[in-house]
Amino acid sequence: MPKRARRCLQTVALLLICLDSFAGKTLITHTSANTAQESLLLEILKLAVNKSGQGNDHYYKTLPSQTSKTHMVEQIKNGSLTVMWATTRREYKEAMHAVRIPLLKGLLGHRIFIIRDSEQELFDTIENFAQLKKIRLGQGRFWTDTTVLQKAGMEVIAPVKFESLFYMLEGGRFDYLPRALHETLE
Repeated sequence: MPKRARRCLQTVALLLICLDSFAGKTLITHTSANTAQESLLLEILKLAVNKSGQGNDHYYKTLPSQTSKTHMVEQIKNGSLTVMWATTRREYKEAMHAVRIPLLKGLLGHRIFIIRDSEQELFDTIENFAQLKKIRLGQGRFWTDTTVLQKAGMEVIAPVKFESLFYMLEGGRFDYLPRALHETLE
């Protein structure tokens, strides 16, 4: 195993030491993994615990998936949830101990646009950010990067429900939906 990967796993394992214990074992509570990405992150967590040499000292409990990250943060604060994965936000940093390891190796920062077939020619002509700023995009209302895009001067249509984005794109409410490379496969 490469030195960097081993160091990352050790960092995760060290942070797990502060978890509550029950019957001599440490309980790790997490939400259910409903996507391939969430399953991968859970498996990485379990691998890190096992590689720390403390795998037999931990057990896992799956809680139902949450509707929002805000609710998950509240559960972290009250102790009913032990771990969650999210992009960084100021309120997350203030409420929890962050493990700053890019588990997806930066794939979140590489974007691909989901567009309507009829708009391909429009996107073929874009050569710079100024041209891209003139085109409406769709993002989830509470996504971290929505604020970043708005502050960059982009016109962002931001519904609350993720599923609405696809219907709105199809209906012409906006022209593209930027997704991370690994998100387009879900």
